Amino acid sequence: MRTIKEMCEILGLSHRTFRYYDYIGLLKPAAYTNAGYRLYDDDSVKRMVTIRLLVDVGFELSEIQPVLDDPDYDLQASLMEKSVKIGQEQENNRQRLFLIERIRREGIEPVAEERLRNLGI
Repeated sequence: MRTIKEMCEILGLSHRTFRYYDYIGLLKPAAYTNAGYRLYDDDSVKRMVTIRLLVDVGFELSEIQPVLDDPDYDLQASLMEKSVKIGQEQENNRQRLFLIERIRREGIEPVAEERLRNLGI
């Protein structure tokens, strides 16, 4: 069994993260000491690593509980949705970068005037 301090050292997370995940029911301690301190086992370490992986790929904390606890949850479908969303964000960012470079090259006035012409103004 490990204390929050040990878990923080192993996983590089804050005490606050563990307390919050406990509060929202995402990661409950495996046990408590007589003094009321939280204790975590190896399954807790695995669960936290999984939680952090899901956060890293774009899951909100509110989306993670079903992934971990519902045996019928379709993780593949959710990952595909995340992938499509990230692809759309990449395209939006590519277009923003193109526009930034164009404004840097030409100045904002000509680009704004072109946009006005395209709007029929």
